[in-house]
Amino acid sequence: MNNHQPQSDEPEAQKNSGIWRIHWRSPTSMIGLFVGATCAAVAHHLYYDSINGAEVVIVRNEWTLQAVRDSQEWKLRFGAGLAFLAKAMFAASVIVAYEQRAWLTARNKAVTVSGLDAMFSAAQNPLSFFSLDFLRKAKAGAIMALLVWCIPLAAVITPGTLIVVPTTLSTSKSFPVPAVNFSQVQPLYDYYSSVVGNDGQSTSNGITPYLSRLISSTATSSQILPMNIALANSTYNLTFHGPSFRCREPTNYTIPLQNVSSLEGYSQYNHGRLWVWAQNITYDCVLTDTEYSTRFFYSASEQVQRIDPEYGFKWTEEDLYGNYFYVADALSTLLGGAVRVFLKGVMSYKTRVADTAVFGALKVDSTDNPSSGLLPKSLAPEARALARNKTVGELIEELSRNITLSLFSADQILYQNDTMVKISSDVNVYSYNRRVLIITYVVVFSGTLIALLIGGAAYFQNGVSHQVSFSAFMSTTRNYRLDELTAGSSMGAMPLRDSIQSTKLQLGFLRNVDEEVGEEEAMRRVGFGLSDQIVPLQKGVPYY
Repeated sequence: MNNHQPQSDEPEAQKNSGIWRIHWRSPTSMIGLFVGATCAAVAHHLYYDSINGAEVVIVRNEWTLQAVRDSQEWKLRFGAGLAFLAKAMFAASVIVAYEQRAWLTARNKAVTVSGLDAMFSAAQNPLSFFSLDFLRKAKAGAIMALLVWCIPLAAVITPGTLIVVPTTLSTSKSFPVPAVNFSQVQPLYDYYSSVVGNDGQSTSNGITPYLSRLISSTATSSQILPMNIALANSTYNLTFHGPSFRCREPTNYTIPLQNVSSLEGYSQYNHGRLWVWAQNITYDCVLTDTEYSTRFFYSASEQVQRIDPEYGFKWTEEDLYGNYFYVADALSTLLGGAVRVFLKGVMSYKTRVADTAVFGALKVDSTDNPSSGLLPKSLAPEARALARNKTVGELIEELSRNITLSLFSADQILYQNDTMVKISSDVNVYSYNRRVLIITYVVVFSGTLIALLIGGAAYFQNGVSHQVSFSAFMSTTRNYRLDELTAGSSMGAMPLRDSIQSTKLQLGFLRNVDEEVGEEEAMRRVGFGLSDQIVPLQKGVPYY
């Protein structure tokens, strides 16, 4: 059998001298992986930020282009993919830097074989951290290797920053909404007048007219009645004109009130004008055109449309609309008449004021007046509190406005008016916690950058670029001293003998101790050897 040696076309001088240079491929891969990982992290943030707040779309078919673009599953898959790509490239970049540091440690320090095993496998085997020699001799390397194991946590944390939460989305569009047609108020008032006597009570076989119920309910509760027509989950603003009383204390004219000093309260009405004596104060309440600025909202608990009680209004100088007086006439029927308070009771004449919050304001400030504790039990708690904080004039004004606004509950007098309506709907949307994702990637980025700086310094100190590969170990362990050390273990079977694992080796110039070969003829070879047989390498010196 003929043994053929592989022929090489390399120049003899290059084969016989070491090359002190850092090949571009190793640092380029280290930096390129770092830049690629940073781009993937930024892309992950931008992708999640772009779908933050977007509605979750339910897609039936997952294998179409539309499904890939819209479905929740694919969005989460894209995010997880970017997280995996970022962590993989960050870790790979650190591994390249760690390899340079590991070879630098092998050159500068004598490490046991078991420590070298741990050092060169720490990025792949977490059990390497149990090697005390590795931890003592390669502290910076151990930290870099630990970073390699911690970086994958980013792929666990960052995908969890995008979750699905329920929320309410609002859209605005023009929509017909109800408004009061005051020209239709007269039929309601005629019906009211035909069945209610002068005392304000029903006289038609117990039937309570609609307008009577509307006024009584508004006066008793001191609240605006809700609309019967409900536009679900909607909010809109409406500005319109309507009637209300404006009460002031007269100065330049005489009020037609006589012999009222013995009464607690007294009122007199003349088409559009109401004179009231209460709390020893006279009020002149005049029907006035009023501009209302209201906000309508949908009450989900009641499933009705309500007017926000914090509405705006202002009295105007415009002429009164004819049908305004019907609302004023109906209110005067409720408040007209007289009230007298005795020691143990109340007597009212031709009035239902005792059913309103106005009654609670009669001499409410007098602690010795029994009327202060005679609020009707039918009054709502809100009306009771209201009565104790406002004057009679203010209560009459507010009651008149509430009655006008409560007309929105009368379907018979409503018409449709287009306005901008904000409609809310309960949907599921994507919620992105950008703070957690950014902090996570900043920590990983910073740790990787520090590792790369350590690796860059190792490139400069080594003078060459290294890898943890078979070819690297083949080139640095071919010498007869290691052959003698590993006699009987050439198969590389684990575990190695204790005598081998405890032997300290170092990378450097192998000193020739063969007496038959002169020093000038000694082979200047680099490799691992026993620490007492190694001469430290000098950068720039040629080695075989």
